[in-house]
Amino acid sequence: MTTLTPMLAIARITNPSGRLVASWSAKVAITAAAATTPSQVKYSSRGETTPVTMDPASAMSHTGITLAACHLISAMVFDGPIDCPHHFGGTLAQLLILTSVVDAEVLPALGLLSHTVRQIPASPASLISAPSCDLIFVDARQDLASAKSLCKILTTTGVNVPLILILTEGGLTAVSADWGVDDVILVSAGPAEADARIRLALGRQAQSAGSSKIQASGVVIDEASYSAKVHGRPLDLTFKEFELLRFLATHPSRVFTREQLLSEVWGYDYFGGTRTVDVHVRRLRAKLGDLESLIGTVRNVGYRFNVYDDDNERPALANAQ
Repeated sequence: MTTLTPMLAIARITNPSGRLVASWSAKVAITAAAATTPSQVKYSSRGETTPVTMDPASAMSHTGITLAACHLISAMVFDGPIDCPHHFGGTLAQLLILTSVVDAEVLPALGLLSHTVRQIPASPASLISAPSCDLIFVDARQDLASAKSLCKILTTTGVNVPLILILTEGGLTAVSADWGVDDVILVSAGPAEADARIRLALGRQAQSAGSSKIQASGVVIDEASYSAKVHGRPLDLTFKEFELLRFLATHPSRVFTREQLLSEVWGYDYFGGTRTVDVHVRRLRAKLGDLESLIGTVRNVGYRFNVYDDDNERPALANAQ
């Protein structure tokens, strides 16, 4: 639910058979308290940058619904605040659009929704001072290469909100998993589709946030904040120590050779020797304290993460002989 300011209108749209097709709130330029034809009223939904004005018939066409006629059966002007539901249901969100054309409308469908929309230039300088948001749209309509680079910058710098790519139909063939985006949307998409993609992206993020913690044998690893605790005591880990602990904990009881750990944690382009793995395991065990036996050694093979059903009965050492 959201509160409308005075002089806003609630409009109910039906098709010729009388079935309710859409119901929304919008700023309205209206000359009478009620109208019976689309031509008597125009809607203007204004975001941070660009107003979008269309009559009900055009609005319905924009949603992708084709009607022989569209009738506005009621339009009332209120002189005080009222409560009304979100246009298509769901939660209102703070949306940020990164685009090279900030003075033009990027995704018209957003103009028909109640989400707060801000547009800023798609540049590193703008990203530093970017406002907080729930979801980011990246404009890839004109420059796919720049959009891909921007997406990679966002994902590698730890942006923790969903990314949705705005594309033309021709740009769909260029998108792949390595872009790091959560979803794509065509610039021609209607408000119902845009709202659904926003809702699903935010829902997936909420679910993943709830499952971003790994818990085993008294150790809690929070992947979202890159932190770890032992029985509530924070561990002061370096980045690679955290990555090593996380990798082993997500594969409990599985033995990895030093070469495998070097490849998985340090990467294929790391040219150091396997001695690096031994050094990090030793440091990690020291920081685990009484739980050092969680990192077990399998002689002549490698290391594994040991899981104990009862922490009070875990052995002092869990190295396989």
